[in-house]
Amino acid sequence: MQIKSILNDWGVIVPDDAYIAELLLESRPKQCYYMDALPLTVDRKNAEKFYQVEMFFQRVLEGEVLKEDFLLLEMKYRKVMIKLWLYNELIIEYTFPEREIKNIPQIIDKPYLKRFKELHSQYVDTSSIIIKEKMDLELFIQSAMRDVLCTTYFLKEYELIIIPSWSCFVVYFNDINKFQTVKDIAFSEGLFLRPCNKTVSM
Repeated sequence: MQIKSILNDWGVIVPDDAYIAELLLESRPKQCYYMDALPLTVDRKNAEKFYQVEMFFQRVLEGEVLKEDFLLLEMKYRKVMIKLWLYNELIIEYTFPEREIKNIPQIIDKPYLKRFKELHSQYVDTSSIIIKEKMDLELFIQSAMRDVLCTTYFLKEYELIIIPSWSCFVVYFNDINKFQTVKDIAFSEGLFLRPCNKTVSM
């Protein structure tokens, strides 16, 4: 089952060359939220301060951010996604970047390397997987947050699409009645949901 087909069933037409997160943010902003470590967008006048706390794994590799700090943030997203997975069938659609990714053993933690190599060997264009094992979900969260895989998550029972994007996740609610539940789950792990139609990305 392709996520594009699911969106089409929900009345969202997805062109072949569309980036789903951008399409949803532009066409359905009232149903889109950012799951983020910050409750509000930081004003541009404070951009220099924001840069000092912004978390990207590339900055870890370059020695600009402590890995321990990044791992604390990554764990928050992992725990939220595990909680959502417990209540939903979860399908992940993923692609590998066109660019070559070097030093994978330095990026992907050792317990996940074998499974990562299996996924890479089985990969054809865009692949999808129904998550049955917690370890697989942990691998996908880690790979997405460390810019190794491009991933889109479909949570069937909650009718949610979640897309890791930069240092936050884009969350699309087809059923807005699930908003409070997802907000509570995110908040329980120290993350916030903020409406995208009231904010401007940095």
